[in-house]
Amino acid sequence: MNVMPREPTREEINRIIEDFKNAVLRAEKARFDAVQLHCAHEYLLSEFLSPHTNRR
Repeated sequence: MNVMPREPTREEINRIIEDFKNAVLRAEKARFDAVQLHCAHEYLLSEFLSPHTNRR
């Protein structure tokens, strides 16, 4: 797509954390029993788990 990947800034990471938190709160309000965080296949969360890609 002609877009060079880059590391997110600290502010962007904090915003992502808030977005996940708000999604869980919406699920709770909708009376879901649980939420599943998909951390595989190079999705964003898996990037934080891998020492290869997480340089923080």
